[in-house]
Amino acid sequence: MLTAWPITLDPIFSGLAWVLIFGLFVSTVFTLVVIPVVYYMVYGRRATS
Repeated sequence: MLTAWPITLDPIFSGLAWVLIFGLFVSTVFTLVVIPVVYYMVYGRRATS
């Protein structure tokens, strides 16, 4: 995400850079937060009961 930051200053590729930055951010949040929480909600309670 940090390496795409300088591209945001270019008037032609600025939109592409913002899409790249936010896409990487959202996919990282999904991978590290949302998927483990959903997995715990579905399978975590079965293992403990």
